[in-house]
Amino acid sequence: MAQLLTLRAEGVRSHDLRHPNDLRHAAWRPDGAAIMLAGNQGTVGIWDGNEAAWLPGGGFENLRGCAWSPDCTQATIVGNGGALLRFRDGRLFREAFYSPVSLRRVAWSPTGDVALIAGNDGLLLEIERTGVPRRAGFADSHLRAIEWLPAGDRALICANGGLYVYDRGKEGLARVHREERGDLIAACIDPDGRTFWACGFRSGAGHVEQRFGVLYRGTFDSWKLELATEPARDVVWTGVARLAESGGVILVGDPGDTGAGATLARPGASGRTEEIADLRSFHPAGVIARPPIPGKIPAALRAVQAVIFGSARSRFYRA
Repeated sequence: MAQLLTLRAEGVRSHDLRHPNDLRHAAWRPDGAAIMLAGNQGTVGIWDGNEAAWLPGGGFENLRGCAWSPDCTQATIVGNGGALLRFRDGRLFREAFYSPVSLRRVAWSPTGDVALIAGNDGLLLEIERTGVPRRAGFADSHLRAIEWLPAGDRALICANGGLYVYDRGKEGLARVHREERGDLIAACIDPDGRTFWACGFRSGAGHVEQRFGVLYRGTFDSWKLELATEPARDVVWTGVARLAESGGVILVGDPGDTGAGATLARPGASGRTEEIADLRSFHPAGVIARPPIPGKIPAALRAVQAVIFGSARSRFYRA
């Protein structure tokens, strides 16, 4: 079942979107007026803080990622089976494009001229506002998430087994971090544009099924990543976002059958995570923080600091 959680100053609120399919991704519209939703079985919707308007034409593939263009005139949605859709003028369009691998995430550059698409088998595509995608690079593992640097010249690419950087002035992808026995699943960039956070998991030595959630903080000048918190046992961090108002970092994660969780970590904290709220009935796929928007935000979304998307079955932590 499609469900959202919103993080507010007074706590966490659950929203039943009255849709049978699980959500796999969400994206704030840059002006803060709405949130796009993408999920299983071609689910595409737009949530205004009160109700979700579900769009026809999404197909039958499980959709994995969505992103708005910076000027809010269109959005791109990607998914399994190479699904590529555009939302424009209030309608959903399917692009005449074939990919041999499933597409996981999409992210528009801050300049708005191109978007990157991350896929399985290390495939990275670049697509302009009009036209078809072209190959932008390859890695040796599945790509999981994309975060553009504020200048729009480079992007972080989270992947199974490590972290890559895409440089628009160079060919291909460069690995900047190798995560032994683990994956990096999501990342966010600090407002200063000099530091970033990346999260995921690593497997225990000799115990493939035992997993530890990891949160790193890194710098763009040296590409050196250091653990920001102690690895969390029996959890996989699936999303990380910096809260615009408090400056804290929130992580959402899934420790399997024991429940699911989220972590709020602050710079200079002790490194240990402490629980904020127990939400065992929710299964989180990720989290997005409200962007720092100078304009007026609709009343229904004004108090929302972050949105956690997923399906009904989490726990919150604070460091």
